[in-house]
Amino acid sequence: MLLWHYMPIKVYNQTLTIGKEYVCDISKSEIMNSSDLDTITFKDAYDWLVDKMNEKIDNPDNIAYPVWGWHTFDGKHEKPDLRNNYFKNRQTPMILVEVDIPEDQVLLSDEEKWCYSCLNNMPYFETDEEFDNYENELTDNGKNTVKKESWNKIFDVEKSDYIQACFWQLKPEYVKKIYKTK
Repeated sequence: MLLWHYMPIKVYNQTLTIGKEYVCDISKSEIMNSSDLDTITFKDAYDWLVDKMNEKIDNPDNIAYPVWGWHTFDGKHEKPDLRNNYFKNRQTPMILVEVDIPEDQVLLSDEEKWCYSCLNNMPYFETDEEFDNYENELTDNGKNTVKKESWNKIFDVEKSDYIQACFWQLKPEYVKKIYKTK
């Protein structure tokens, strides 16, 4: 499966160029190592996603958190346009790595639904009826269950313009091309 991963040049040089696999190093994540409320919310969402990945993808090295990449960006399954604001104004020099990862090693999800619901610790509803049921009929424990079940809708990517890809590791043999950013 053709994907694109955006990463610091320094990390690329310390891993993939010398034949080492790249995995998420959570100790270097500012967001995941803070104790503020956003971090707690993010960690809950990431832990939920890790559980889903472990259900679908073999994780023989027991890697804690996934690596992220793009499958579809702005409605196109092709190299993202590096002129897009998403890829600009980074303080760290970055590169876009084009990779080809076996399909059975990737979990796709809708990036907009992920950000709206999971990262904001909110349920994702598509109908007023779902919302009304959540608001009016359930206990707090029931609401949490419904919320987490609603998050499964992030995996419905058929009509998504922004599809993210999660995988446990990025191996050097997956790399097909490197694009430098300015």
